[in-house]
Amino acid sequence: MSEAENWINNAKHFVFMGTSFSVNITSIALRVALSNHAKIEVIDPEPINLGCETIHYHKITAAEYIKKFL
Repeated sequence: MSEAENWINNAKHFVFMGTSFSVNITSIALRVALSNHAKIEVIDPEPINLGCETIHYHKITAAEYIKKFL
């Protein structure tokens, strides 16, 4: 867990794929990303709108995102 916390605390770019943000580690990562002003992307065909203007939403599947952006 401490290694994951280090990665989360030092990350500058977060990519969340297909999550409802109801799992504790995911919600923690989102909070840290927001507080650190990191780049945040949400990949989901039907994403949950988190009400934050700085989050970039991709309304596509994870497989489509990977083909398009990686």
